[in-house]
Amino acid sequence: MNENSFEGKNKLTQSLSRLSKSQEGDFPKKANILGLDIVIYENVFSPVDFADAEVFTPMIEKYMKKNVNFLELGSGAGVTSVYASKKGCEVTATDINPSAVENTRENAKNNNVSIDVRLGDLFKPVENEKFDVIYWNIPFMKSEVEPSTDLEKSILDKDDMLKQKLLNEFPQYLKKEGVLLIGYSPNFCKFDFKKVFSEAGYVVQRVGSETKSFDSLPEGITLEVIEIKNNL
Repeated sequence: MNENSFEGKNKLTQSLSRLSKSQEGDFPKKANILGLDIVIYENVFSPVDFADAEVFTPMIEKYMKKNVNFLELGSGAGVTSVYASKKGCEVTATDINPSAVENTRENAKNNNVSIDVRLGDLFKPVENEKFDVIYWNIPFMKSEVEPSTDLEKSILDKDDMLKQKLLNEFPQYLKKEGVLLIGYSPNFCKFDFKKVFSEAGYVVQRVGSETKSFDSLPEGITLEVIEIKNNL
């Protein structure tokens, strides 16, 4: 096993361990995140144990304008969708995890916003619709095997197939002047978004980047959002 392969497997082990620990304790859990009263269901990607939503959401706030048609793929507990709705967006959220769908619905209700939450894989629930903004905190950990649970699907992507699927499918759901936003970690994900999407003819730029440290991950994790647009 070469050094890069060992490092990748170590990070995969770290991520799965954190995912497992996030399921300890009593559910539902409660937290205040970005000024929102959030509950977290069991078997849903935790915005408390993972900082993704807390970091990514402010990075993309500038895209959250009144009457913008905003689609979140893989909404999880719904923090970003609720936040976008608070900013005046017309929000649709999809998730393949039934528990996440119900969790997003409850958090929308608890925060007095209206979100169209649908169960299904990626774009399947929104066929024949187009959006101004499509956002996905993508499962950025590449794995050699299929995730075994809905919860594991929130972080694992077998052979980067979801990333390729996104590249192939998003154009038919994005308005001509719309933007695709991808949240990921460049030190946990080696998929070259800029190269792949640029070679496909799109304009790619970084929106923001922040490094967070945790007790279980003292070296930190860098969280980054990129913007992908049509080359008009």
